[in-house]
Amino acid sequence: MRRMTEEEYQSQVDVPPNNYNTKCKVLVENGDIDDHVPPQAIEFWKKEMDSQGIDWRFNNHARTPHGFALAPGVWSNCYTEDADRRSTLSMLSFFAELWPEFPQNAVERNACGTRLGQALEVLDALASSGAGDFTASRL
Repeated sequence: MRRMTEEEYQSQVDVPPNNYNTKCKVLVENGDIDDHVPPQAIEFWKKEMDSQGIDWRFNNHARTPHGFALAPGVWSNCYTEDADRRSTLSMLSFFAELWPEFPQNAVERNACGTRLGQALEVLDALASSGAGDFTASRL
């Protein structure tokens, strides 16, 4: 099976107009060698987000395929421990930024069972404004 071209997609798929929430923040964790996400799609997505004023963060994990955070035994998994750990820590940092009013509890392992080895700590009282400092500590 091959991916549809942009022209095929536009001519064959009835896509409603997109309504963007410009107040949202977006985090994407991607495998650099994900064969489901070609580089052109990433560039298109970035331009789309930028054109709408969306605050986004895109982490592309080196030498990492699609399904890198899926546990062994799950369909389409290509579990990659380093990327799974890093993407979880990135997500926890993102949550601390989004919701500084909620304490960040140490998480020893993620849902896949990967040992994180670090915890996030909010250091600054200004965190409620999104201006707080964060640090990672070893677990």
